[in-house]
Amino acid sequence: MAILKNDDLSFEVVYKGFQHGWVEYEFFHRWQGENIINDAILKRHNEYWGKRSGGALLANEHRECGILPLLKEVLRTNKPDYWEALDPDVTIAIYPEQHFPFLESKWKIVSESAETKQKRIEREKEKAEKRLLPDDDIDVILFFDVYNFKGASTYYGDGICFKMTVTRAQITRFYDDLKQEYIQFKQKHAVDEFNKEDYGSDWKPLEL
Repeated sequence: MAILKNDDLSFEVVYKGFQHGWVEYEFFHRWQGENIINDAILKRHNEYWGKRSGGALLANEHRECGILPLLKEVLRTNKPDYWEALDPDVTIAIYPEQHFPFLESKWKIVSESAETKQKRIEREKEKAEKRLLPDDDIDVILFFDVYNFKGASTYYGDGICFKMTVTRAQITRFYDDLKQEYIQFKQKHAVDEFNKEDYGSDWKPLEL
């Protein structure tokens, strides 16, 4: 399972299906293993919406997964970036070593033990030498349009957001887990074969 977790808060991505050239996703936000989203207000009025799992938010993307390239690029460049599904159900934005609300911090050190200060100085030195460290903080913001909810007939550009602060090591594990799931998903649904037949020899599969 591809789950990004910070203590009791978790975010899971599931590849649900591949229909007519579209990769279908389910997204779960959980606290202590319990779904946060109220399932009773989610759309279920047709085949697409009706097959969702309990508490799952849905989205799809044309041809291939768009989340993996985002994760790969952010880990490579250490620069903020985002992915939005072609139909804008979901936006995933990642900010390495930046913290919401992305303004100058108003925190002030009131007191600091000698041990804590020494650890901070040592880490600052290691950071200057290596640039990227496994315990670097990364903020992840997940936006879902209210189009997933009952009564929403179109995309609003408004919705709900979840914010998580995780480490570079956690993002790396999440990418590796999601990549393995996508490889199995592509084989199961013959994604490359469909895309090549549908789009011709110019189409190139996603480089993982």
